[in-house]
Amino acid sequence: MKKLTVEEAAEKILAKKHVTFLTGAGVSTPSGVPDYRSLKGVYQGIEQPEYLLSHQAM
Repeated sequence: MKKLTVEEAAEKILAKKHVTFLTGAGVSTPSGVPDYRSLKGVYQGIEQPEYLLSHQAM
């Protein structure tokens, strides 16, 4: 796969109608998106947190 320059990457992004960026907790939690495992996380108080990742929950 060819490595893009910043300018080439920006050009490709600007040419699209929709763009998705996948990031980790290092970006999301400081932005206010709750994590899963902390005391205030999404899993807190749920007996079987794996249910949230199941087809039924989705």
